[in-house]
Amino acid sequence: MDGQELLAAIVANPEDDARRLVYADWLLRSGDRLGELIVAQLEQAASPDNVALKRRVAQLISALRTQLVGDLPLSQPVFRRGFIVAAEITAAELLELGERLFERLPLLVELIIWLERHEASTKVCASPLLGHLRELEFRYARGIDPQALAANPHLAKLERLGLTSCELKTAEFATLAASSTLGSLRTLAIGSNPVEAASVAALAKAEFAPSLTGLRLWKAQLSVDAVRALRAFEGLRALDLSFNKLGLPSLGLLGELSPSLRSLTLRGVRFPGPEGVSALAPLTLGALELEGALIGDAGVARLDQLDLSELETLDLSGNRLTRRGLAHLLALPLPKLRRLNLRSNEFGRSAKSFARKLTHTRVELDEIVLPAGR
Repeated sequence: MDGQELLAAIVANPEDDARRLVYADWLLRSGDRLGELIVAQLEQAASPDNVALKRRVAQLISALRTQLVGDLPLSQPVFRRGFIVAAEITAAELLELGERLFERLPLLVELIIWLERHEASTKVCASPLLGHLRELEFRYARGIDPQALAANPHLAKLERLGLTSCELKTAEFATLAASSTLGSLRTLAIGSNPVEAASVAALAKAEFAPSLTGLRLWKAQLSVDAVRALRAFEGLRALDLSFNKLGLPSLGLLGELSPSLRSLTLRGVRFPGPEGVSALAPLTLGALELEGALIGDAGVARLDQLDLSELETLDLSGNRLTRRGLAHLLALPLPKLRRLNLRSNEFGRSAKSFARKLTHTRVELDEIVLPAGR
């Protein structure tokens, strides 16, 4: 088989790493260093904490960037297992390149599209080019055309859709919910849009709603009724409500969400007091991110009211914790904790002592982030 046939085999079955290794061997015998990158990134996938390997991959990407990106108007290209799989591009540039983009980058399946001109909105939202993608996000696309997007018949493979800062209203959310082409959607990110209770209710009626596992609603101006409406998403496993003003009634409703919920992100949600932590008690989470929630030492003490048996990631950065909070944290039953973030707190010299004690009691801990300079 020649190089084109080997590459076609990878495109036909992108999850088969054996085909990538065969292609890498062919490239290396041809003197192409892309083969080195494929091998190095496959090794990195197996050993993600290998610092030397990370450095080697970064060097190879830097050396090969011109060869692989060339004159394509892409920003932030992401390389995985030797190929560019994600990037950012403007809508106008995408429409101008057309199929040439995907001919050059046949494994490109994730795009962030910046919609700079209103007149490009309908064209890009209706474009068959989107049929190549599994993940699609529009950034700051205030002129987006939800009707064209919902009617696009080429979105059957789309698993993640992001509509950040698009100024969507309830009627537009209802249009998206009525789409018959978004049945494969698993994650919906609609941050920085005002999301009303009626919008949540409309989305809950969508064909994709029962299969939706991730919902990102940061800075969405959520009301108590909007939070209550989230209970309709029974399959949710990850929910991001960062930077919403959630009072105690809303926090209490979070405890009534789907029992399948495993990841809850509440960055910048200022808790009304330690009772806000207690409100989460019915949940059994694998990840809880409370950066900047200001729960204080008393809030950490209330964490013992939660079921922490499955918790692997805990972010308590920026919560004004002191030595007392550290003592409460050490007393918590955290058998599966792997990652702990405590930066931007007020521990003084207690941080290093805490880290030593935590290491002795949490032998599986992979990562701990302490306040800078501690």
